[in-house]
Amino acid sequence: MEALQRIVSGDVTRGPDLAKLAVNQVQEKHDWALTVELRFVGYASHHFDEPGARDAAKEILASHPRADLQP
Repeated sequence: MEALQRIVSGDVTRGPDLAKLAVNQVQEKHDWALTVELRFVGYASHHFDEPGARDAAKEILASHPRADLQP
């Protein structure tokens, strides 16, 4: 529940920072020509859906009772 709440609040690692962990960020034809930071942004925009993750986390939280409120 805590992780889902962090996702909803935006208190998570951003996509470009996660992209730094990928083994090979060169995925598109001209990625080799980008700066490293732009390559991280490009990789993240193709592979991560931050708004979708927030929406899914909100939906899960809304449909399940909070574990810390159960008797």
